[in-house]
Amino acid sequence: MTSYSLLDDLKGSRVIVTGASGFIGGHVVRALQQYSSCDIIATGRDQEKLNRLEVPSVAMDLSCCEPDTYEKLGCPDTLVHLA
Repeated sequence: MTSYSLLDDLKGSRVIVTGASGFIGGHVVRALQQYSSCDIIATGRDQEKLNRLEVPSVAMDLSCCEPDTYEKLGCPDTLVHLA
């Protein structure tokens, strides 16, 4: 039997986590830091909470994004949407 892990698929990819300044989003970022070798970009509304995650982050309100937001965030491969 072959073992499969989603974390294996994220290896080496760029992952953006929205809502990372919230409770669940922060825990997802920490889990990715611990168990995956992906590049993480955290977004949320509270820059102070994002800074505590010790990953690249952008404080933003997703309800009013610019058309080039995807490019500004480094063209991530994967989106974990928790906002």
